[in-house]
Amino acid sequence: PELAYLCGILTGDGSIFERKDKKDYVLKCVGNPKDEQELYYEVIGPYFKEVFGFIPNIRLQDTNTTFGFIVLSKGLLRFLTDKIGLVKGRKDERLGIPKIFKKDKELIRHFIRGLFDTDGCMCFKKRYKDTPYYPVISLSSSSEKLIREVAQELKVIGFKVVKLYNYKILD
Repeated sequence: PELAYLCGILTGDGSIFERKDKKDYVLKCVGNPKDEQELYYEVIGPYFKEVFGFIPNIRLQDTNTTFGFIVLSKGLLRFLTDKIGLVKGRKDERLGIPKIFKKDKELIRHFIRGLFDTDGCMCFKKRYKDTPYYPVISLSSSSEKLIREVAQELKVIGFKVVKLYNYKILD
């Protein structure tokens, strides 16, 4: 479950890239420094320790505009891409729920939880009343395939799902 959760986190806010000419194998995961430090220190770090045996150096990154970690490890990169199925390079239509997690409904839930912790949102809408009361969760991704797969899994769990594709907002 912890690995599935971390893979959801990496699918949302992570990037995996390899520069063979420089022999760089980079796993980077960063988020908003204003509201995600607690997530990194209290959840992601301990999960990393439990799954991989170490806590990455969690700190401000990218000239203090993001918060998270960078790990340089060929072994970890190969494990996450070759064995688990995470996407290396640009996040495009290859991005989806890794097949290894699709075999187990509990692992899918943990993966989706990690994905929502990075790219998801929950709010309450007024919907015919004066005060917000109606819970709405939303998820955004550049990968339509990922959104379709998550929507399908949420339907199986019992969520009412409304899908909106190709909706562009400035990030």
